[in-house]
Amino acid sequence: MPGKIKVKVLAGRNLPVMDRSGDTTDAYVEIKFGNTTYKTDVCRKSLNPQWNSEWYRFEVDDAELQDEPLQLRLMDHDTYSANDAIGKVYLNLNPLLLPGLPPPVKNIWTLEASLTSSAGAQG
Repeated sequence: MPGKIKVKVLAGRNLPVMDRSGDTTDAYVEIKFGNTTYKTDVCRKSLNPQWNSEWYRFEVDDAELQDEPLQLRLMDHDTYSANDAIGKVYLNLNPLLLPGLPPPVKNIWTLEASLTSSAGAQG
């Protein structure tokens, strides 16, 4: 059955320093489901970015919900070199297919994830 998934990116907290020259990060988020990818605006020079983005909409069917995770990738924008990955998360959307959920599902889910780096600090 066709449906829609809406994703809104609000904020990040306590991001790692990715730009050593300014001890900050120029963060943005890539949101991907299936073959569709969206990107937030770049929030420059902040370790606690606030996007409060528009709603990103994905048209889906039940098979896609079963087979495809929603992917969120936090990135650091670099002007003169390749952008750096800060972290990513894959969300299994199968719970949206559980019996007993009234269509359409109108709940808002909040995702909070912490990133831990295994690399040593560089000075």
